[in-house]
Amino acid sequence: MAKISAEKQPEFIAKAKKRWQVIDDYESDQRDEMLDDSKFSVADNDWQWLSDDVTARKASNRPFITVDRTSQFTDNVKNNYRQQNPAIKISPTDEGEQEKVAERRQGLVRHISYTSKAQMARTQAFDDSVTMGRGHYLVKTEYLPDSFNQIITEEPINDPLSVYCDIRRKKPDYSDCEWGFILTPHLREEFEDMYPDASVAGWSGGKDVVWATETTVTVAEYYLKHPVKRTLLKVEEGGLTRTLYKDELEDVKYKEIKSKVIEEREVDDREWWYYKLIDDDILEQRKLPFKEFPIITFIGQETVVDGELSLRGLLRKIKQLGRLYNFVTSQIAELISLAPKTRYIAAEGQLEDYENEWANANTTANPTLTYKPKTHEGQLLPPPQPIPYAGIPVGLETQRQDIVEDMKAVTGIFDASLGARSNETSGVAIKARQAEGANSNYHFMQNMSYGVTHEGNVINSALATVYDMERTIEIMGELDEQKREKINGPDDVGLGTGNFNVTVSVGPSSNTQREETAAAMMEMFTQVGLVQNVASDLVISMQDWPGKEELAKRLKFAIEQQFPGITSQIAEDEENPQLVAMSQELQRYQEQFPQMQQQVQQLQQALDKSNADKNAADAGKVQVDMKTLELKGQELQLENKKIEGELKLKAKELENELVIADMKASTDVHTNQEKNQVELIKNETSAQTAQLNASKEPESEPKGKAPDQIVNVEVKGSKVKKSVITPNENGSFDVVTEEAD
Repeated sequence: MAKISAEKQPEFIAKAKKRWQVIDDYESDQRDEMLDDSKFSVADNDWQWLSDDVTARKASNRPFITVDRTSQFTDNVKNNYRQQNPAIKISPTDEGEQEKVAERRQGLVRHISYTSKAQMARTQAFDDSVTMGRGHYLVKTEYLPDSFNQIITEEPINDPLSVYCDIRRKKPDYSDCEWGFILTPHLREEFEDMYPDASVAGWSGGKDVVWATETTVTVAEYYLKHPVKRTLLKVEEGGLTRTLYKDELEDVKYKEIKSKVIEEREVDDREWWYYKLIDDDILEQRKLPFKEFPIITFIGQETVVDGELSLRGLLRKIKQLGRLYNFVTSQIAELISLAPKTRYIAAEGQLEDYENEWANANTTANPTLTYKPKTHEGQLLPPPQPIPYAGIPVGLETQRQDIVEDMKAVTGIFDASLGARSNETSGVAIKARQAEGANSNYHFMQNMSYGVTHEGNVINSALATVYDMERTIEIMGELDEQKREKINGPDDVGLGTGNFNVTVSVGPSSNTQREETAAAMMEMFTQVGLVQNVASDLVISMQDWPGKEELAKRLKFAIEQQFPGITSQIAEDEENPQLVAMSQELQRYQEQFPQMQQQVQQLQQALDKSNADKNAADAGKVQVDMKTLELKGQELQLENKKIEGELKLKAKELENELVIADMKASTDVHTNQEKNQVELIKNETSAQTAQLNASKEPESEPKGKAPDQIVNVEVKGSKVKKSVITPNENGSFDVVTEEAD
């Protein structure tokens, strides 16, 4: 048991404090950098400037301007993730019943992700990994209202600096951590109501941790793995074997199956426990249903250099360039503020009597300026002229552009990825440059997939424990369709036991997948005539508008009438009732045959004994019975071969029917097309021939209406359809189709 008694609490809490202090000391410098990254990304309160520079500029009344040029690069990576939908996939490690259990687990995991809004928690963690180098979220359980049933849910952790994980970790998903802490602040008033006898002193240490104030109290949530020894049983029941742990069985249940245990061994296992700590008190402690570390972590880039931890996101690479950009921009603003007002060059005496008007020319909106015309050596002098402003130094503007280009080079994100026009003009070139930007930062996506895989392992490890009672659960399909299933009934295996593989695929969301599938099917529908004839119901069923189900049913019925058997054909993974019945009959014969052989052996032994006793009469009877059984066994073998032959023949007939249906559908379509084309050509040729004959008539003959010419006659039942060429008033001919009884 990992529950801590009152006598052992002081020692336990002292050890927990020491572990937390070790983590804080090891990550102290990186946590300072992470905090600075977080402030820099907000771009408020002059956080993109170093505090010393802000102080100096304020003292000398110099400008310090913030232009957040770094966010477009970090947002590009963050928003690329938002277009993806990481999906946890659970697959069985064995065939048969475990396949159905894996499918049920898969649907339940989808439902857990949907109801707990796991994508929100993942997005928060991914954003933190890009900005600060690391983000987290938590997998936990909670009770349903007014029920003893629990559910698994996922919860975001908004402050990555509140999480402290085992520093001995070696895996990028932190799945090998053996302990971890989450520092959680509580309102002091609420905390005292929940734990009236608890101390509010909090722990000490951590330069950025505020343990207690007049309004808040911070507690340490401690997650700890305990190694345990367990006895694994291998039980055989009904010809099947299964494994289970002895401590999962009550004494009465163990006594019932003890005789069925064929093997047992002691194994090393682990349990995860939760402790809520403050000062020297354990406020709560309970065993968790998980077999894995429940804190999920996404990292950016984490390395250890000369024993020192280096943890950084994308922002860390360009943070100094962002500060330099702000410095140059502020320098330009300062030069503009110090630039003189507009000055004029005027001849002596031109401003006489109007000095005040010209002195205030830069501060008033007077539309005119008056001057006295003057001459020099008989020439009228020009009016006063303004001295042109020299403008911003070109070098400073060039410097700003160079800084932005450096940001692109450092991040690998160029104009094509940012949506701006660039040197690439063709679509292929633009996509290639966008792919280059995505590849340069793919390690963020890869580390995210590691974290989601760990999330899947955590949830999968607890499914059978959390959902262990007879209850109805909701599961979700690949296209977000939901259904309910009752589990853990008398004849239900529930969520099963055993090993399952957990993987993660990253791709478009289920809505996007459905839209892409519908678009692809519609494109095929318009281009492939055979699809229009035999699969229009499937195309309609993939659309997303009201009434599609009813229309799909009607189309399916119409297709079945035109091509009998095509919609009711049996797929490879479905069971043919005839084949199933014949297979079951064959299995019964195969089960009876060994029994017959055993009876023959028993009779042979009886015959030997009778011969030994020289009881010829009994031996003769036994011998006759043996011959009878041998004949019956031969009959069973013949019947067995007959059924096997019929099975093969039936399977071949079904296969031929499918081929014939496909060939007939294709042939009918092509025949109708060719027939229509021939009729069209025949009609056009007849019309051209008639027109040619008419044009060759002698001019001397009197002109009148040319007689009609019948060019084609078809008889269908009691109907006669004929095509007639008749002249019109314009001197040309028309083809008229008539139909009569």
